[in-house]
Amino acid sequence: MSSHHFVREGQEPALLILDPVGFELAGPFLEWAPVVLVSEIALDAVLSWGIKLDAVLVSREHEATVAAKVADQAPVEIITMKPGASPVIPAFSYLISMKQASVNVLTLTPDAVFDQAEAANRHLHVNIVDGTTIWSGISAGRFEKWVTAKAPISIRQRLDSHSIVVQGLTRKGDRFESVEEGMISIRSDSFFWVAESYS
Repeated sequence: MSSHHFVREGQEPALLILDPVGFELAGPFLEWAPVVLVSEIALDAVLSWGIKLDAVLVSREHEATVAAKVADQAPVEIITMKPGASPVIPAFSYLISMKQASVNVLTLTPDAVFDQAEAANRHLHVNIVDGTTIWSGISAGRFEKWVTAKAPISIRQRLDSHSIVVQGLTRKGDRFESVEEGMISIRSDSFFWVAESYS
């Protein structure tokens, strides 16, 4: 019997599903049975996949309705929020309290997640996946990776004044491209995001 589907002690990145994305996007992230958190707006879509949930983020006024929907998932944590609040910070707080080291966030609107994810970066490594791109938060000051020739790479900084030093990349409009197959390097004196194509 394979035991890899029972790794649930924080080594594998958790999965936070913020929007009703398709199973084809989520499937690869579910392979190692991660801790799964789902926002209220994504809940119906995710329940249709027939997977086990660990926590649901819900506004207080819908708590009873959502609790009934996930009753057969017990035990499942119901994390309540103020009406209209973003589920991102409560989700990250929950994961940090569970000693989770990293999380993959599936969302259709990554811009809504960047700043909140940056605030959690001391305790939680965050990747943001929108279906076409995967953004990795880099707090160690350096990103290195072996890539194919002409691989598109985007970099996002909070402030333009922060210096970014790249090696193995050439600028192409508002993004970068690897010069050749091999190692690329991106360094900065502050937190930054690196995006690669996701498929």
